[in-house]
Amino acid sequence: MTTELGQFAITDVSPGYWRVTFSNPPINLQDPDTILELQELIGLIETEEELKVVVLDSAHPDFFINHYDVSRAAETPGAPGPTGLPTFIDTTTRLAMTSVVSIASIRVAIEAAEPKLLSRVISDLPAARRQSSGNRRWGQECFPEGARSSASPC
Repeated sequence: MTTELGQFAITDVSPGYWRVTFSNPPINLQDPDTILELQELIGLIETEEELKVVVLDSAHPDFFINHYDVSRAAETPGAPGPTGLPTFIDTTTRLAMTSVVSIASIRVAIEAAEPKLLSRVISDLPAARRQSSGNRRWGQECFPEGARSSASPC
């Protein structure tokens, strides 16, 4: 079964496994709609009791999630989410805190808009491996904001 949110397609591969594909043609720009849909996606992840693993990938062969569309910056949602934090920070915080392991399937170089989201996705892996709450900020050292993965020490 596949569920469409607009920019995200959720494929229910099995009861415990979803594949989520991001597609915002022509070049996968992140925009205000992306942030709102990510917030909705995290809400779905949080409510699916059997879900254990979410793999995030991209429909675009050259971009995972490209830069933010600054032509729409004035529309950027900032209303507090369930955590009380602004929308995007709420979304990444909730993703990091969920018990579902999230994995980014990346086939391209990481660009400037992606490190914050990816740091939350990547931070799941060491915690899952240790099966403890541990240091969930691991990914932020590997993908400093604005740096390409090729510049990363990891």
